[in-house]
Amino acid sequence: MLRRTLLKFAYQLKYRSLPVYSKRLKQWGQLPLQASQQLQMKHLNELLLHAVKHVPYYKNIFPKNLWDKDGHLDMDAFEQLPILEKTALHQFAEPLKSNDLDQRKWHYNATGGSTGEPTRFIQDVDYKAWNAAAKIFYDNWTGYQLGNKKVVIWAARRDVLGGLLTKLRHYLRNDVIINAYQLKSEDMLSYIEKINKAKPVQILGYANSLYDFARYISQNNLEVYSPKSLMSSAEVLHPHMRELIERVFQAPVFNRYGSREMGDMACECAQHNGLHISMPTHYVEIIKDDGTTAAPGEMGHIVVTGLTNYAMPLIRYRTGDLGMRATESCACGCVWPLLQSIVGRAHNTLTSAKGDRVHPNFFHRLLFGEFDQIWIKKFQVVQEDYDQIFIYVTFHPEDKSTLTDYAEKTNAIDAQIRKVLGGQCQVSWVKVDEIPSAPSGKHCYVYSKIDVSP
Repeated sequence: MLRRTLLKFAYQLKYRSLPVYSKRLKQWGQLPLQASQQLQMKHLNELLLHAVKHVPYYKNIFPKNLWDKDGHLDMDAFEQLPILEKTALHQFAEPLKSNDLDQRKWHYNATGGSTGEPTRFIQDVDYKAWNAAAKIFYDNWTGYQLGNKKVVIWAARRDVLGGLLTKLRHYLRNDVIINAYQLKSEDMLSYIEKINKAKPVQILGYANSLYDFARYISQNNLEVYSPKSLMSSAEVLHPHMRELIERVFQAPVFNRYGSREMGDMACECAQHNGLHISMPTHYVEIIKDDGTTAAPGEMGHIVVTGLTNYAMPLIRYRTGDLGMRATESCACGCVWPLLQSIVGRAHNTLTSAKGDRVHPNFFHRLLFGEFDQIWIKKFQVVQEDYDQIFIYVTFHPEDKSTLTDYAEKTNAIDAQIRKVLGGQCQVSWVKVDEIPSAPSGKHCYVYSKIDVSP
């Protein structure tokens, strides 16, 4: 009880607006669709007015017809604004900053570098308060309340490692940390014992880390404590991964989507029919390769306008991920629009010579599902060219075999790959001792070196 009181005090001391924003999110989640859309347009318009007045970068690119003669935002003109790429955060770092920073509390943040060099940007305290409120709002859907015991299986070093303040933050939050940067088999048993001892209400982790735990527990017939829920984040949660995690932990998995630049953008409710986009904090578009808006159920690039960070507004920012909108609304009562699925990074999707996209889940199903390759500890599929695929695999420590011993199984997989990428596709298998994680600690299962960006 004392810990929860101290935690609430610490949150309110750091984010004075947090109680107000938490209340607004709860109220907004109960509004009808038209009222929600009107409020979102109000937030978007206020951000754009600030950007054109205070941010040099946008002063130069905003057209004069962005607002009509009555001062109403023209959404057709808005959708013609140039898309902001990650490279712009390096190239236009200064012009993207608001010129009123001396009147705001702000700090630097950076991406984890999972796609290469970390990207640096700034965020203000108001953004941080909104993002904290969104986390609390989404967590409530999972049955987790602020201050409940939570196991965090994470690898971002700034979140896991740190000094006294980091340890104090974890203590106040009642978090038990498991460093997922390298989940070695010899460490798994002690980590499972840590979960069993903690008896958490929620387990939060990278999708692949949760899946690795579930595979290890299942293959070794171990017992693990069943939390009220698991929260998967930071990586793509594929259907076969969800099925195994839920079966092993005997608890529902909630999928959450976010990024360092934008915070938490969308999350599943208890219906699990898609991820509800946070309308108060984000305006999300799905854009096809040709630059037009994708229809519901159609894959496209996720382009986001963050509505709460006035220190460095990111307007029509390409996250680097692919996704699609749901074709139906959710039965839970919340009218916030749904992302049907997050496909992952654009370079995680392979492309055939005909231009067809191959979902990364295709390879997860082949290598961890359909053919039940229990001898594979980890894999990485790399597309060097339209007709050249390399599959790097690590074996489980107890497996002393070579790839030639599995020729029948690998040939069957090769045949499936050629069906989707073309009969001329060359598939090469390479056994390696280790597949290194990205600097952020995430593991890239599928990677294409073909540039198909619009």
